[in-house]
Amino acid sequence: MKILVTGFDPFGGEVINPAIETVKRLPDTIVGAKIIKLEIPTVCHQSLRVIDEAIAGYDPDVVLSVGQAGGRPDITVGVWGSMWMTAESRIMRGIRLLTNPYMQTGRRPIS
Repeated sequence: MKILVTGFDPFGGEVINPAIETVKRLPDTIVGAKIIKLEIPTVCHQSLRVIDEAIAGYDPDVVLSVGQAGGRPDITVGVWGSMWMTAESRIMRGIRLLTNPYMQTGRRPIS
């Protein structure tokens, strides 16, 4: 089994992003499953392209995307993609999108 685990690079003026730092600390295998670690850019569509390319290249059985949710005291399951198209870091880089193409497919990814 292969598990692709992604985490965003630092954004919003931060030096590190705890999400990717946590991903980097994962072992290379867990209970026999190969762990593929991937840092993704915090830029709309670039991150999706990087993930799509990794899926095509590694053919993982599972994709787990880890993100930072500042201010939360616990680990929580988020609604996938709910804030991707309105995040300030993406608007500041000159990309302003009003819709999320993944939400328009009619399929609801596992959060």
